[in-house]
Amino acid sequence: MELSSLYEMDFYITDFIAMQQSWWTSLRAFNMLYPRKDDALLLFLTGGFTCVTEDKKRFSVPSGSLVHIARGCKYRWEVSDDEEKPFTLLFEFTLKDKQNNIIHLGDGVSIIDSDSDGAYEMLFGKLIKEFSRPNRSPVFQKACAYSLFSLVIKRARKQQLISGSSDFDIYPGIKYLESDIEQSKSIEEIAHMCNMSLSSFERRFKAYSGMSPVEYRLSKKLDRAEIMLKTGSMTLERIAEELNFYDGAYLCRIFKKKKGYSPSSFRKTQ
Repeated sequence: MELSSLYEMDFYITDFIAMQQSWWTSLRAFNMLYPRKDDALLLFLTGGFTCVTEDKKRFSVPSGSLVHIARGCKYRWEVSDDEEKPFTLLFEFTLKDKQNNIIHLGDGVSIIDSDSDGAYEMLFGKLIKEFSRPNRSPVFQKACAYSLFSLVIKRARKQQLISGSSDFDIYPGIKYLESDIEQSKSIEEIAHMCNMSLSSFERRFKAYSGMSPVEYRLSKKLDRAEIMLKTGSMTLERIAEELNFYDGAYLCRIFKKKKGYSPSSFRKTQ
């Protein structure tokens, strides 16, 4: 079953756990020799990973990838010697329907999404935090688990709807604007990715999103800035540098104009 199919299903999450995984620098490979007992979502905070599947297929996993590992599969992780501190976040779970039957989400290991705006990292962090508390609350753990799964399903559903709609031909541009944090390509280059002129791409994209590509890009970058303000201790200057704004003062002005509140006042409420 595909993740997007869960959108209309009544299911529940059971037997779940979340944890950080810091890979030992001396351990450059991990073998799952026995069939995996449960499903898992693995968020890669660093790159340098290669997955070798049971049928000997290999694929690299970039930093920021969200990977689904299906129950029952066997696989091998290999870590590049160039990656000094490999780091991943793990969420293991079992899905069941209302008749208590286990829901099988496909086979093998696959990249299902990329953490373009840091939302997955934030939700993983909340879930892991609930599991690390001395006095853990099952209610809060479940709330965090369902929030994470809701985002996964929502994005999988969105990808499915786009791929089956008239917007399919601009999907490479949509995906780039949503997933590339650095946003180094110009709008004209993104239009070229979709094999259309700049004016055609801008017209089609505005019909899809209600915003021009430039407005959409800015909106995504400000959403990312909000998450960075909420989840970390980076200075505004550093956030501006990470998101390719001219400087912290410019980011502050545009943030307040678009969001209706300043970065500092937002951070104080968190």
